[in-house]
Amino acid sequence: MKIFFKVLLICFLIQPVLASEECDSSSKTVRVLAIDGGGVKDIIPALHLKRLEELVEGPLAETFDLIAGTSGGGLLSLGLTHEFSASQLIDMFESDMQSIFETSKWSSLWSLGGLLSRRYSEGPLEQSLKKQFEDSLFSKCIVPTLITSYDIKAGKPYFFKSWRAKADDRYNFYKWQVGRATSAAPTYLPAASFKSQAGEEFDFIDGGVVINNPTLAAVAEAKILFPKATDFLIVSLGTGATPQSLSESSLKNGGDLAYARPITGLMMSGANIITDYQMTALYPAIDGKQRYFRFQPYVPVECAALDNAENDNINALKAIALKSIEENDEKLQIIADELKQPRFYSHKDLRLTSLQTVDKHSMKKAFLSKDESVDVDESFVIVDK
Repeated sequence: MKIFFKVLLICFLIQPVLASEECDSSSKTVRVLAIDGGGVKDIIPALHLKRLEELVEGPLAETFDLIAGTSGGGLLSLGLTHEFSASQLIDMFESDMQSIFETSKWSSLWSLGGLLSRRYSEGPLEQSLKKQFEDSLFSKCIVPTLITSYDIKAGKPYFFKSWRAKADDRYNFYKWQVGRATSAAPTYLPAASFKSQAGEEFDFIDGGVVINNPTLAAVAEAKILFPKATDFLIVSLGTGATPQSLSESSLKNGGDLAYARPITGLMMSGANIITDYQMTALYPAIDGKQRYFRFQPYVPVECAALDNAENDNINALKAIALKSIEENDEKLQIIADELKQPRFYSHKDLRLTSLQTVDKHSMKKAFLSKDESVDVDESFVIVDK
């Protein structure tokens, strides 16, 4: 009898979470936005966001159920979920980018153009991030937010998840720290070293080293967050496709120095293409209804550098973005029309601000006594309101 009442208590505690997904609806659609990394080229997705914002006629963030980003795309994602408009983000981008990618002749000579040490100081980027986000915590994102990075101490990818940050200070950081971590591009900026709100020390580098296009990871997380979803609207914004190749002689005879620069572009470009291929295969159009939208305009080699913040280059990238927007405006309108519809999943209903992670063994001890036959998932959550 005691076991019965304990199990009943568990059901009572988790009922508010379950109830949020048991609304009367024919289509439980989850809306996902994912933004690639690309340094200065992130002006391209920023302008696409601005156009989408114009079509939606309001802030973009709360029209999506989950927003994900890598590197510069991570900065845009953080900005959107901090309630900045796309226009504001573009203004910040243009005002700060030159100082972030500014280097002295002596520094460039000392680092041999980035071969011996990082090209740029972290100071201007950190100053910009602190100015925009101040002391706001990642747990305060107004929409579930996923930001990619790489933990060089643990030697594995690290995903900043706002819903996990709400539940546990071990995964909570200042927003400026998350931005610094996801954009710490190797050879361009030093690793980002800081502590979580629980005091644990980390060393992060740019998420683009493993997952420059975060679309697939975003959808995987959305499936976990919204297990009863019956449909997905997925918007994936790239920073431009540039043919990446090495000459035959380099492929045959190249050493560390020959591959040091081009290999990064090859890896990122290849990974982006594979992710797009996978997404297209997993989410094909059904009955003429497109559910996965990828915007990835062609960018010529002369505009492809991650750190060319000169006005001429930025203007060229903006022209590329505007051409892409013009060519794809019908698709953007289709997306906007759907985003303007009421969301099935309400962030308030999900009560993400009050989720608490409960350890598997503590749950068994508290509610199931010594009954080891009942398994409790480690990610089990309750609502403490």
